[in-house]
Amino acid sequence: MKLRYISVLAGLLLSAVIFTGHLLFSNHVIRAGFSALERQHVLGALDSTRHELQNRLDQLNDTVNDWATWDDTYAYVRDRNSEYRDSNLLDETFEALGLCAIIIRDSDDQAVFARAMSSRERNEPELLTELLRITGGILPAIKGDRGGRGGIVYVGGEYHLVSLRPILTSEGLGPPRGTMAMVRIITPEMVEAIGRGVGHPVRLIPPGEGATADDEETVADAGEAAVVGIAPLRTLDGTSGSIRVTVNRDMTAYGDKVATYNSVGIALAMILLCLGAYLLLHFKVFRRLESLDAQIAAIRRNPDSGTAVAVRGTDEIAALAGSFNSLLAEIDRSHRDQLAQAAEIASSERFLHQVLDSLSVGILLIRPSDRTIIAANRHALAMAGRGREEVVGKICHRLTCPAQIDQCPILDRRQPEDLSRRELLTASGGTIPIMKSVAYVDRNGERLLLETIVDISEIERSRRELEKIKEGLEATVAARTSELAKANQDLIVLDKAKTLFLSSASHELRTPLTSILGFVKLMERRFSNSFAPILEEYAPLSPRVRQFAENMAIVRSEAERLGRLVNDLLDLNKIESDSMEWRDEPLDMATLLTSAAEVFAGQEAEKPEVALVVDPAPAGLTIVADADRIQQVLINLLNNAFKFTQQGEVRLSVVRDGDFARFRVRDTGRGIPAEDVEQVFDIFYQVWDENLRNSHQFGTGLGLAICRQIVSHYGGVIRVESELGVGSTFLFTIPLMQPEDA
Repeated sequence: MKLRYISVLAGLLLSAVIFTGHLLFSNHVIRAGFSALERQHVLGALDSTRHELQNRLDQLNDTVNDWATWDDTYAYVRDRNSEYRDSNLLDETFEALGLCAIIIRDSDDQAVFARAMSSRERNEPELLTELLRITGGILPAIKGDRGGRGGIVYVGGEYHLVSLRPILTSEGLGPPRGTMAMVRIITPEMVEAIGRGVGHPVRLIPPGEGATADDEETVADAGEAAVVGIAPLRTLDGTSGSIRVTVNRDMTAYGDKVATYNSVGIALAMILLCLGAYLLLHFKVFRRLESLDAQIAAIRRNPDSGTAVAVRGTDEIAALAGSFNSLLAEIDRSHRDQLAQAAEIASSERFLHQVLDSLSVGILLIRPSDRTIIAANRHALAMAGRGREEVVGKICHRLTCPAQIDQCPILDRRQPEDLSRRELLTASGGTIPIMKSVAYVDRNGERLLLETIVDISEIERSRRELEKIKEGLEATVAARTSELAKANQDLIVLDKAKTLFLSSASHELRTPLTSILGFVKLMERRFSNSFAPILEEYAPLSPRVRQFAENMAIVRSEAERLGRLVNDLLDLNKIESDSMEWRDEPLDMATLLTSAAEVFAGQEAEKPEVALVVDPAPAGLTIVADADRIQQVLINLLNNAFKFTQQGEVRLSVVRDGDFARFRVRDTGRGIPAEDVEQVFDIFYQVWDENLRNSHQFGTGLGLAICRQIVSHYGGVIRVESELGVGSTFLFTIPLMQPEDA
């Protein structure tokens, strides 16, 4: 079959394959793409719905914040004045704020005011009971707000928004007097407004009515004209409903239309492309090839007519004609070049023999078929003490390995190459040790063995001397190793004894210390309530009474300090013995810093001249660790900062440092002397402070050592930077949660 027809058939077949593949591709990929866009649109509508619900919760949280930081509310919780209740907590207030419940608790978690109204009743006792239960528990923090807690609950057949905040003064100062919670019903009107904001109909499905138990969002068909997106709606009481958004299927219909138009356009383009390709090949290739073939046939029939063909153009076919014209000339030049190459090879072999004779290693060339030496350089002959006629033409194993006949690694054992220690037989009948290397080489199409031999007599003597030295060193090392093993065993026994002593002593001390501290507190309370008022009436005894009370306070303080020492010893012992229980979980930095700061609210009140400042944590900063242990590190560092700071501020912050979260506790205290900076994390080491040496605030010397052990457990580093008279900064790092940990 001519190339012309093959090209036509190939073009048609290729066009059919391309069109079919494109048709399948467009039907699959384009429609799948539009379906994916439609799914993303539905998921976006679900996200917008959740965002709208969060906005409603944020609005309620702002309302609660305004009321909870109102001085009148602060005063009402303290003195329960009826004027506040009668003037502010009215039906009109509920209606104006769109609330269904208000609950105010004092600092003892007792309800000071609680009222609930449903959409059916002005007073709803069952609804109030359920809301009291929910708001009385620990609520999660509202996203984006450091003080508010709450979320969504399903009570009485309806969804409700719940927000709870601590009751503070209008300046946001504490301590908190209690908490204030407000509840707002998610009405059908609110859901309809959310749907208008999202742009699609929205429904909130109650728990148990089609709600999915999965955490993932789902998208399902709702007939040919619509698609439904469903997402779980988690509530504070552990139940789970769902959010349902219905979206019209406009994108899928548009995708089908695009796929159809695209397929038709590709078919027309392929037809035009095939026609243009055929015409181009006909005029530019096929006709010119036929002309070239005719000229070559004419030259073959009449060689004397000339050896050149003529093809117009500058393309590949013209180049092919030029190549054919130069072919005969190349054949003639090739013959002359072969003669020149033969002369050059002979010259190269002479030069190679000169190079081999000049080398300071022995070279032998052996024919594998009969194991005969066919060439040897001067150094090989000198090593053997023989003339060339005594070596060339002889069997190789009678010279280089006389004791291993028929054991050649290359010829008998079929190894591709060999490098081994052998012996060379000299003319005097003796032997010298050699290192022999053997490999195949090719000479003019013939495979030969090339042997390289090196005299290793001096190396052998050096090796024997080194072996004697090695034997002496091994004996010395063995003796030293035995001594070190015994010393290491003694250290292991001492470490186990230390661990057992610390554990036993700490547990044995804890029981009597608990009893002593309990009785001291009881004696102190009874003396203060029963005896001190009577004895102080008698003037001569008044100083003694105060002295006795101070002595009892000192006893209690020292007992508490001893208790802290025992607890610190137990913690340190558990960490060092690897018996500490680590309850690791993902920890949010904002919650972690807030919890640590709340512990020191009392110390802020005792030291009004020292302010505690907590910098906002970066969003999305999460670590995986034991919350109690990280809190223990932060509280130890904050406690030290407050202890050594008399004026100024203590600042707590956390930032991202690569793959780590870097915590910082900075104070404006007296600072740490330079000679103490490197030792503050050692066990029982304490920086000397004359103001605290005899104070109940003086520590145990274990807090910073425990901090270092906890941070090291998580692969972090703790350090301190300090300057006398300026303050100290303690920094430590904890690895951030990686995606595979989530």
